Amino acid sequence: MSVLDSIAKISLESDKPGRMIIKGLDSQPIRAADGSVSYIDLYSADSVVAQKHRREIDRRRLVASRGGRGLKITPEELAGDAVDLLVTLTAGAGTIATDGTVMPDEDFKAEKFRAIYADPANAEFRGQVEDFVGERGNFAKASSTS
Repeated sequence: MSVLDSIAKISLESDKPGRMIIKGLDSQPIRAADGSVSYIDLYSADSVVAQKHRREIDRRRLVASRGGRGLKITPEELAGDAVDLLVTLTAGAGTIATDGTVMPDEDFKAEKFRAIYADPANAEFRGQVEDFVGERGNFAKASSTS
């Protein structure tokens, strides 16, 4: 098998979100009193969803720069764009019971995560999300070695 054949076998499920178990500072899943763990479903940073979002940001900046006035982007705008991307990549959330039963959050709204991602007190959680969406292996299809 050539290198190119090997590369061709790499396949991502970028149209499907991956499931991230939320962990504490000790890197252990955070468990509720009943033993269930919380999760968040996220699209990858190079998914179609992410690409579309980035194009919208680029489009907005291009429109703002027309007219020869020059575009000035503030650090606050860049931080806001980063939060917006994380909100866009957030597809769902819920808990997993000790018996493996998945219970989606019926009240889930991605917009609820905007304040969470933007709050500096949640830097650890935001870092987990950024690491997860950036790791392509979280979205790779299982492949056989044959």
